[in-house]
Parts: sequence; structure tokens; C-alpha cells
Amino acid sequence: MKTKLFFLILICGALAGYSQDLLGKWYRIGRGSLQQLEITPDSIFSKRLWFDFSPIYHVDSVEEKGESNAYHSIKKIDNRYLIIFSKDKSSKFDSEVLFDFQKSKWIKLAWNYKDSVFSDLENTISFYSNDRKKLFGYTLFHENYIPTLQSMKSIKKMDKEEFKRFLNIYFEKIDESIKEFDKFNSGYIAILYNSEQITQALYEAGYNPLERMDELEELFIKFKDEPEIKALIDSRDN
Repeated sequence: MKTKLFFLILICGALAGYSQDLLGKWYRIGRGSLQQLEITPDSIFSKRLWFDFSPIYHVDSVEEKGESNAYHSIKKIDNRYLIIFSKDKSSKFDSEVLFDFQKSKWIKLAWNYKDSVFSDLENTISFYSNDRKKLFGYTLFHENYIPTLQSMKSIKKMDKEEFKRFLNIYFEKIDESIKEFDKFNSGYIAILYNSEQITQALYEAGYNPLERMDELEELFIKFKDEPEIKALIDSRDN
């Protein structure tokens, strides 16, 4: 009894400090829109926005208000966070895993972990504490970091050499994660994560990832027949 009580005290103390790091609005950049996640002390609110942060849906609609999910607690394990949910309002628990936390910049939402349900908090935390494989995930940019993204170079200014550099970064990310796709055997994850890999590659190449697909497609049309670019793309088919 004393052991369990001490464990719960540790959890509550951790929650008070660690959850403060995650509070606020975070943005995932998708192919055609943004997903806004607002983390409060007890819930996560989610809704979709255009790339200029205007609402997709009518201001008075149910969709515009977004979706709310209450969570049970937050636990920090090294540079990972567990957002623990009480499943179906029962005594069973499951979790979302966040990792690669950079304060007021970004955190990533993992997709390549085993989705498991446990009957108590101690086993939930123990399971994820022992799962140390490399994680892949969707970048959630903090609201305070958005101006930095917007100040990065415009995709429209990308020349041939920079486009080639972007493609190399992008292809490396595909190669790095393709085995994980095979393990999970999910085409849906692959489609969603492809957009994320473009986001990460643009950011690492020094370009504003909020500008997105139209500009990239124009660059592809512009450079695809250049010998170096064509050779690089063709090499992916071998």
C-alpha cells in the first residue's frame, strides 16, 4: 500500500512540472492543411486550419470548434512524454508518445510504437519506459516558433542545386523509415508520413515548410528534366 501511494505521489509531482512544458498550441503541417493541437492542464483540443491559420470550417460549425479529448496524466521518461488516457472512461489506460522535445520549438508525435492497453498506471509507464527503439513521428511546432518558420527562405527561391539538396534529404528520410513501414504494414501511415518527411526535409534544407505542395510541384516540373535531378529521381526506381 505504501509503495503504491509513493508511486502516485511521484506521478502527481512529475505532472505538475512536466505538463507545463507541453501546454499551449502546437501545429502539425499536413499536405493540405494544418492540424492545431492545444494542450491544456486536462485536455487536448484538435482542429484543422488553412496554412494562413484561418479556420477551414464555418465559424459557428461543430467542426470549427474542434474535438476535445480529456487525458488522465502526463509522464516524462528521458526526452519522451507519455500522454496517458483513461480508455473509454474505464480503469484501463493507453498512451500517446511524444519525443524529441525542443522547448518552445517542437515536439514529435510517434507513430511506430505498439498500441497497448493496461489495467493500471504502473504497468503503463513501465511498458513505455522499457521500449527504447528509435521513434519516428509527426512534428508539432510550438505556436511561439511559427514566426521563425515563416521567416525562413521561400520555396519559390529554391534553385536547382538547392532542390537537389532537398531531394537528397527527403530520400534519406524515406530510406531511414521504410523498414518501419514494413513492420506496421500500413499504407495509411506511409501516406501521412510522406507529407511529414517533406516537412522535415524542407526545414532541414532551410526552407519554410508552411508554403508546401503547390510550390514544390512547380519546382519538380521546372527541374525534373535537368540531368542531375533526373538521374537522382531515376535512381530511386532501381
